[in-house]
Amino acid sequence: MRIRSAVRLLFFLAAGLTGCVTARDRDPGQRVLDAVVVGREFEPFRGARTDPWSRGGPSEEAGYWYLVFETRDGEATARYRLPVNQQQYMRFQEGADVQITLLGYELRNIRRRP
Repeated sequence: MRIRSAVRLLFFLAAGLTGCVTARDRDPGQRVLDAVVVGREFEPFRGARTDPWSRGGPSEEAGYWYLVFETRDGEATARYRLPVNQQQYMRFQEGADVQITLLGYELRNIRRRP
């Protein structure tokens, strides 16, 4: 009888602890936010990468592109630095009014605000 009660108590406590862990690590889900592009950043690959078809010069397109957005997220002003592809980097200049869709903290969609 005591062993069964101890096992039930152990399962009850384990269930309570797993509930606490998930409540602490909340994911905000999908959000659509109106934002302004406030910066554009490019980070080249580290090391000497060269394009095999060029005359030996480094490839200018090898790297990572980021857009920096400023938006109202709830009651606070938030700033997001999110990776984008090269087309998005070239299309959205500083000062552009955009609408971004975030899933968690990953950019899923970006478009000009209507």
